[in-house]
Amino acid sequence: MRNGLFLTIVITFLATSCRFFDDGQPIEGFITLKPGHFCQLGAIAINGDTVFIAGSYLADEDPNAQIQLVHSYYAAVDTNGNLLWEKFTREPDYTRWLAIDNNQGVLYMYGKISSPLTNYVAEYYNAESSNGKLLYNYREDDTIPQLLFDCQLNAQEQFTVIISRALKGPSGTCISKRNNDAVNGYTLNPNYCIEGDISCARILNDSMYISFWGPIGITEVVNIIKDSDSILNLAVPGLCYKYMVNDVLETVPLKYQLITTSKNEQGPCMYNLSIPDSLFGEVTCLAYWPMHGSTKALRYGDCSLLAFNAADSINSTSANLVLLNPDNQVEWEYNHTGQANFLISDMKRAQNKIYLAGTYESEDEGSFMAVKIITIPNIPGCAVGN
Repeated sequence: MRNGLFLTIVITFLATSCRFFDDGQPIEGFITLKPGHFCQLGAIAINGDTVFIAGSYLADEDPNAQIQLVHSYYAAVDTNGNLLWEKFTREPDYTRWLAIDNNQGVLYMYGKISSPLTNYVAEYYNAESSNGKLLYNYREDDTIPQLLFDCQLNAQEQFTVIISRALKGPSGTCISKRNNDAVNGYTLNPNYCIEGDISCARILNDSMYISFWGPIGITEVVNIIKDSDSILNLAVPGLCYKYMVNDVLETVPLKYQLITTSKNEQGPCMYNLSIPDSLFGEVTCLAYWPMHGSTKALRYGDCSLLAFNAADSINSTSANLVLLNPDNQVEWEYNHTGQANFLISDMKRAQNKIYLAGTYESEDEGSFMAVKIITIPNIPGCAVGN
């Protein structure tokens, strides 16, 4: 590891667009952008009537190329789909953007690099939100394979990142939290290690996170970790043993809902976890066939929102948004089905509007970066503020 590694070369951006369609072209009510081939939207942020997006694309489609050159793209559009500004990387960076946030006129972006050409594993951008001008760029170089599970902006305007590494020897698999800063590099908390594999981890707050351990697709152990010390180590009962945790919602302090899926079985499912008394309990399972690991969740007042893709051998892929009331009954839902697939990658809320973001795949026109703005109806007990 080379701590404090910074790029001394400033990345320049193309001044013109290589898009093939009009800015923000509406398709089936989606705001869509197409900077190149095989477009994938990674994450979005909302600020008033502005939607910031971060994604990737291929500048040229070459089916014979051994290595496809992946470029980054970030942009701002208004809620009517009008393009405000956009930025393209000139050189391929192979970054899959996992998070973008906006705070006091600055965009913070964090992504995972999967390059066959370098040892870079993560990228961090700061940019002006008014025009996309790059302020700082930081890349992390690591020769030890690692997995990134979750990231979010903390109170110090740093991305708190949860990573794990498979280390040789008695330590087994280790997980740690680090705070990434585009100016000062990152600070790394000590590893918390266990004999086993991590299937999922989520940040609970600036000082605490939760991790789930077990074989692929199975959750056996739950840990609540503060810095490097586990404050709860709990074996998962058989009722959700076979499920993979996708997301975590805090309902009240120290009480959580675990959102799970299991391949080729109905779901998603929700389970309660109470930290003070270490109790599990099944809440509900929905009658879908969700794609394994695809579910994202948000609290909406006293209610819950689940967004996920679903498919089986009979039904085509669908994108789904489901609102559950305080009793965890389905009150309302939105479904997108049709000739084109919409693969959800992010979900944000602004008052009573939900912004679903992802990749719109059309057989005739290829893939688009796409955002769907959905207004949630008034549901008793679900009222929300700003």
